[in-house]
Amino acid sequence: MSHRFVAMASVELDELFAIEQLCHSFPWSRATLESCIGSGYRGEALLWGGRVVGYYITQTVVGEATLMNICILPELRGQGLGRHLLHRCLQQLRSERAECCFLEVRAGNTPALGLYRQIGFEPLAVRKGYYQGESGREDAVIMKLTLDE
Repeated sequence: MSHRFVAMASVELDELFAIEQLCHSFPWSRATLESCIGSGYRGEALLWGGRVVGYYITQTVVGEATLMNICILPELRGQGLGRHLLHRCLQQLRSERAECCFLEVRAGNTPALGLYRQIGFEPLAVRKGYYQGESGREDAVIMKLTLDE
């Protein structure tokens, strides 16, 4: 199936918010998602077969980028789309001359942790009880990737 990337600002907020709700146990609010479109943030949506199936959002400050959010529709996971989206994100950060990329991921999100490690992200620290979880709080793993050319 064919795919392409488009600026998040060109996608209906309702469509992005629907994906956010499907992808996360504790999704961002509509207002938070809306506040991350433009205004110092960068993001692209992945269109696959003509339909929006995921997106990423980054923010870069003085050469240090943070991957704020990345998601692929749950029914399409395991097909390499998340990896493709992450590669595109990192390619864009490199083109903007970001020196490194940080992210936080739920300690229990084994598939994401594995993907990030395969790409070259290294764990830096753990934030105890950072995320709301199904049964209490869940730790966040902070990871970093140095972005060389």
